[in-house]
Amino acid sequence: MRAVHLRWKLFFDILEVLGVSPKSFFDEKTQQQKIIYDEAEHTYYEDTEKGYQIKWLVPESNEKEMEPVILTFPQKGSFKQFEPSLSETFGYCLAGVIKIQFGQTVHRLKAGEALYFQASQPHRIYSDSDTKSVIVLVATNSYL
Repeated sequence: MRAVHLRWKLFFDILEVLGVSPKSFFDEKTQQQKIIYDEAEHTYYEDTEKGYQIKWLVPESNEKEMEPVILTFPQKGSFKQFEPSLSETFGYCLAGVIKIQFGQTVHRLKAGEALYFQASQPHRIYSDSDTKSVIVLVATNSYL
């Protein structure tokens, strides 16, 4: 019984050093989470050399499980090349035609179609169309 008492004492000593009261440590915390992100909070980047625009829909998404973006190709363009990873990617084509090279295979995605894959092979997302193409991408493990 004495060993248990000493462990609790050590635990409370650690809390004291950290400046945390036992009450605040054990109290259930109600986290305030942001639910809605308006357009003014979106972050934009354009790479005119590679021919794409990216809009991060959630400013701190690289700190979260999923990273949602809108990727736009005004005409022919290519997003970056990705190495294999533990990420999973979902995409929904809003306009035009998007292509994804996954390993050695090229897949064609047109407006209204969705894609989903585990990033187990090198891959890249691009458009070889002369018209505007837009895709919503949501990736895990923040690799965009």
